[in-house]
Amino acid sequence: MKQISKLNRQLPANLWPLLMSALQNSNKSNIIKCRDQAILEILYGSGLKVSELVQLQTNHIINEGSNHYIKLAHRKVPITHQATYAIQKYLELKNNDSTILFIRQDNASDHKQHSLTARSVERMVEYYCKLAKINVKITPSSWRHIYANKLLDQGASIRELQNLLGHSNILTTKLLYKK
Repeated sequence: MKQISKLNRQLPANLWPLLMSALQNSNKSNIIKCRDQAILEILYGSGLKVSELVQLQTNHIINEGSNHYIKLAHRKVPITHQATYAIQKYLELKNNDSTILFIRQDNASDHKQHSLTARSVERMVEYYCKLAKINVKITPSSWRHIYANKLLDQGASIRELQNLLGHSNILTTKLLYKK
């Protein structure tokens, strides 16, 4: 299995449709498919770290007119309309009062709502990649790099990228995303 190289972090165009098709055709329940699609849409279209994603609360999703954001402690990250739609669809099915955005859907005997772990998200990404027969190792971190490179290709500055990714030091951004 080849890994996305640090020099070429662009996802080939056909991988995203393959992944979405695998998700829709999986034998998972509808609520799990909706949750997983929302997670994948956020990872692909926002550059969030997986550690930030698993800590999201429902009140972190902000709609301001036609713009949609995830409000984190030190930054506001724009999300796509596809991600917003997937989140809304998931929340309609989730149908509980938990403030945790992405909850585990197992049969925990304590009936408490638990958030997903970073490892759960990693396994979920692996599962759909395997189902789609994608022979490139894609991790949740890969999506962050793909997002960053996509923004650079579209003309974003290193400073804009630093702010969107939440790097405290611009040198980190420069080292990771030299053009």
